[in-house]
Amino acid sequence: MYVRYSAWLNAAPDKPDDAPTRLATMREHRKEPEYLPDHPDCIAIHIVSYLWEVGPGIPIGMGLAPVTQAEIRHWQDNTGVTLSAWEARALRTLSAEYLEEAHLAKNPARLAPWPPIPDKSTREEVSKRIRGVLRS
Repeated sequence: MYVRYSAWLNAAPDKPDDAPTRLATMREHRKEPEYLPDHPDCIAIHIVSYLWEVGPGIPIGMGLAPVTQAEIRHWQDNTGVTLSAWEARALRTLSAEYLEEAHLAKNPARLAPWPPIPDKSTREEVSKRIRGVLRS
């Protein structure tokens, strides 16, 4: 969820490439996103850090694709990090999840994959969206 939420925050919904992202817009309004806290007992938290090092995607033609096993192997060779098979698969899966959410998040109506703790204004906003969906 953290990776998908990061992709959602870093998307600029239906806007030109130089438009501000959701994250930039939030910060412009003096709001900070609510991320999941790093949990020291999580055995896979290091894989998310590796994802940002490798890059959540590799450039192809007119967009990005998930990192390949070859890219992961080259990254391991260059950094001296040795991943187990499940870690390499997880890294590739996180890359695909990030890119999928980045694509879906271009829709301005796309809700965050993990919503913040609701307060009164959030509940009212969700209520308005649900009424709008039901009307159409």
